[in-house]
Amino acid sequence: LCFLTAEKLGLGKLAKLMGLLHDFGKGTADFQNYLRGAGSRHHNHAGLGALYVHRHWWQREAAKERRQTAQLISLCIYGHHAGLPDCLTASGRSPYLDGLREQPENYYIEAMENFYTEVASAEKLDKLFDDACKELKEFGLDSHSFNWGMLARLLLSILVGILRVLNMMKTHLKWHRKLSLIGKNFL
Repeated sequence: LCFLTAEKLGLGKLAKLMGLLHDFGKGTADFQNYLRGAGSRHHNHAGLGALYVHRHWWQREAAKERRQTAQLISLCIYGHHAGLPDCLTASGRSPYLDGLREQPENYYIEAMENFYTEVASAEKLDKLFDDACKELKEFGLDSHSFNWGMLARLLLSILVGILRVLNMMKTHLKWHRKLSLIGKNFL
């Protein structure tokens, strides 16, 4: 759905990658147990997905366009529950990078292995990232443009909007099933 929404902007592959990786961090036994109500231990799943993007595609020696694409995707994934993080404070600290550094390595490795097995291989993700870089280049933002921040907000809005629609649909279906059962018992 992220792909379909952002495709109209020429950023479908970028949004698809963002949509695929936003719940990357839920792929751990502790998080799955937490979702089932069988455990209380869970971690910042959004931070793990953002960390994956940052580690795999944001490298100092990479071209600026690749670093910008990686940062844009990583920021949106990181912020899909709490909003976009600050990249730099007046004191020179980076809450965004601090948050990435705080991610537990054992959860990161477990989530990555499970993601490669259950969702997509590293090669498929790399191909999608390459396509996202091309889309963003064709989108045509100046590398120092204020519009990068606006684009980050737009992409985050697409991701969060899709997640809200999916959640609303899930809730609607749950209530529909309950009402159907109540109706059968009532008649």
